[in-house]
Amino acid sequence: NKNRTLWRNTGRIIDFHRRTIGEGTQLSATIWDGEEVLGYINMDNLIHHRPLTEQDGELLELYASTLGHLCSRLQAQEALVEEHNLLRTLIDNLPGFVYVKDTQSRFVLANQAIVNVCQARSMDDIIGKTDRELFAGDERVPDYLAEEQGVMQTGQPMVNQERPYIDEQGQRRWVATNKMPRRDRRGRTVGVIGMNYDITHIKQTEERLRESEERLRLTLEQAPIGIVTYDVQGRFLSVNPFFCEILGYPADELLK
Repeated sequence: NKNRTLWRNTGRIIDFHRRTIGEGTQLSATIWDGEEVLGYINMDNLIHHRPLTEQDGELLELYASTLGHLCSRLQAQEALVEEHNLLRTLIDNLPGFVYVKDTQSRFVLANQAIVNVCQARSMDDIIGKTDRELFAGDERVPDYLAEEQGVMQTGQPMVNQERPYIDEQGQRRWVATNKMPRRDRRGRTVGVIGMNYDITHIKQTEERLRESEERLRLTLEQAPIGIVTYDVQGRFLSVNPFFCEILGYPADELLK
């Protein structure tokens, strides 16, 4: 037992500055949080001058043990608060919508991006509400709710589901949706966790690449010169129509 009486001193009682503060008996016990010594607690009879008994020592140990457990709980609570603040900072700074909903698709948690798009004052204005309440009139809402119920019922996550939408400025944009079941300690599904992030820049880059490839293809097909590419073994990889005309063979023959 770490919260045991460390010593019983009868005679001169010395304080922490090594000064004699009187004659009597002093008991001391360790305050321990389960991992490290936090301090000590003392009891003496300098004022009342009655003998200190075993019951006094047990009481002192009990008090020290209670203080140790209390300190341990306070430290655990501080760690939880710090972890919560860290998580909150993380999700509020992610480039997308992060949320947690219950089995009725009501918001349990939402990051700052969702608060902003809902034009709410804080997350408290969103908690307990559904997309139907927050985005009234949005024709996509029934699909969102059906997806969430499907994820919760099947237990299968939805990963990077891409879909287009028209934003408030009338611009076509793209979003990737991820949803997964939220489970409690017993493994029961108690809601859904989701993250949606904008991929418009990726889709625009892909579109520009396709357009560039199409322009290159047309250029090669219409070029008045023979154009061909080879691999390291000298086999044809691509040929344009003018090159086929020069050799007198169709493209499928040359590319065999």
